[in-house]
Amino acid sequence: MSEPRLIHDALAELDRAVREFRSREGVGSDFALETHPELGRSLLDLDIEQYVEEFGRVTTAYQTGVAGDELPADVGLARSLIPPGTGRMRDFSYIGREIPEFLSEKC
Repeated sequence: MSEPRLIHDALAELDRAVREFRSREGVGSDFALETHPELGRSLLDLDIEQYVEEFGRVTTAYQTGVAGDELPADVGLARSLIPPGTGRMRDFSYIGREIPEFLSEKC
């Protein structure tokens, strides 16, 4: 199976899971992905080729240590979508001490 097809299938599964979660009693349709107009669209509306290109750009920026300086804050990065097969291999526990405490009263 091709990489774009795997990504499409992963996004389809994520979209299905979100729809199922929203259909549960007590969960409003405004949950999570609906909080921003760009994020509210169906995950299946994503341009897979653009996603793969963006993923490569982001990965390279992190590998070369320039992500903080070169990557803009945008919807694509905010979503931080990782295909399930790839996400299973990700471990960010080593940076846990670097994540700042969120203090809402300071915002």
